[in-house]
This record gives sequence, C-alpha cells and structure tokens, in this order.
Amino acid sequence: MPPKSKNSGVVDGVVRTAKRQRKAAPKSDPESEDEAADAAPETTRNSQLLVCIPNSTLAFLRELKLNNAKEWFYAHDSEYKAARKNFVNFVRSQAALLSRTDPSVAGSATDVGASAALFRINRDIRFSADPTPYKTSLSAAISRSGKRNNVAEACYYVVVEPNGNSRFGCGVYMPPNPTLTHLRETLVSNATLKSNLVQALNSPALLALIPAPVDTEVEDPGIARLHASAVKNNLILKTAPKGFAASHPDIHLLRLKSFTLGITLTDDVVESDEFPTRCSEFFTAVAPFVLALNALLRE
Repeated sequence: MPPKSKNSGVVDGVVRTAKRQRKAAPKSDPESEDEAADAAPETTRNSQLLVCIPNSTLAFLRELKLNNAKEWFYAHDSEYKAARKNFVNFVRSQAALLSRTDPSVAGSATDVGASAALFRINRDIRFSADPTPYKTSLSAAISRSGKRNNVAEACYYVVVEPNGNSRFGCGVYMPPNPTLTHLRETLVSNATLKSNLVQALNSPALLALIPAPVDTEVEDPGIARLHASAVKNNLILKTAPKGFAASHPDIHLLRLKSFTLGITLTDDVVESDEFPTRCSEFFTAVAPFVLALNALLRE
C-alpha cells in the first residue's frame, strides 16, 4: 500500500461517512441529464465528505458493454443518470480535497464545475470502424480550466471502467505541436523549472505509487517512470525532435509526445470503501508533478 499522504487525516476522518454510500445508487429519472448532474449530492454539500462508487455503477457499465445500442441505453436512461450523478459527486468531493494541495482546481469542487469535468459518454464514431455509440466508462479531468477548455495544461484524470480498466492518471496528453515545442524549449532553457519537474517526479510519495519500470534505459527513477508510460502508449519519438541533438542530456524528456503517469485498479477496489481514499492519495502525491508541468507550460 502507498504511504499515507498529508490528506490522510482528512480521509480517515470522513471515510466512515462514505461507507453509508456503499448501497446501490437510487434510480432517478430527472427531466434532463443536466438536472441529474447539477442535483444535490446524495449525502450533503459538505465538500469534505468522500463519495464512493456504488456497485450499481459498474453493473450498469458491464451491461452497457454487452448491450451497446441506443435502444438499450434509452431504456436504461434512469440507471445511467443515477450513475452519472454519483460520479459527478465523486469528482466534486475529490476536487475539494485536492484543492488543498492544488488550489487551481477549486472550480471543479462545485456541482457545475464537477459536471463540466466529465467526458461525454457518447463516442465520436464519424471516423471510427467501431460503430458502438457509447463508451463503457465514466471519466473526468480535474483541472484549472476544466476538460472542455482548449487550454493545454496538465490535469488529474479518473476513469471508472469494468474488468480492471479503472485508472487514476495525471499530466498532459498529446498536446498540440506548438505547445509541445514550447514545452521542450522551456525544459532546455529554464533550468529551475526543469529541476522542479524532476524533483516532483522523484518525490517519495510518487515513486511509491507508480510502479518502477522493469526494463529501462533511463537512470533517473522519476523520469524512467514518465518514459515508461510514454513507451507503453507509443507516445514517444524514435529519434530526437527537430532542433535538438540526439546526445542532449535531457533527450529522454525531449522525445516524449505526452507527459502522463497513471495506475490501474481492480473492480474490487473500485467497489470498496478504499477507492475514494486511494484516489485522494494518488492526486495528492502527483500534485507537485502537475504543478511543475503547468509551470513549464505557462512559462
């Protein structure tokens, strides 16, 4: 288990309240999805309360995977809205705890902000060979601007998906080329900001949470984890980017096309009282990395 974070006292103090939410989320049939997202939380508007994911959420997503069609989805609209409402409340409560470490995300700690942080469940199938209309997950990006803003910045991600595909993540994923070029140039030109990034990547809390890569050419433990994440997702250049020498001392950072870290979680963890605690501790541990990355992006 990862070491206790500085939020652990808050987390331990409220987890008993969260346990009362382990029963299945009640079905609701509001007039619109927006009403479901902005409705009052299932317990209270006290932002310190942890919100668990009920068993009914993964059950709905499992059934959606087996019946991924509009007719089935419309027939189970109330179940979707109940799951979405719960997930909005989960995101809001996590943003409230995270804002103590990263105040820039305070906007996501409101009902409206948390709702805006969610990704649509509808898939864009215009250019896809897969015709299924819906994602089989609930996901959100907590950030200063919210996921709907086009500003390229590092975010905190949470995905709830059955069959062991749930995950926590952070960083900036595939930024536009001008942003990526700026990030690389700032890494090279601003030694202080680069040092802050490397220091954040090597914090004991982060190293304890992110598994060390088994086979890597990178000596620095923190950079090795970032490098391994890019390799796993095929988001790394085979050679040095244009304008940089292959022998550059920071070549392992400069070759990256995304700067992201993450972990996956089993369904048992997602459906347990442990899940909100694990999420809060992950976000707190990676917050220095996200803040350092955003400082580079905004330079």
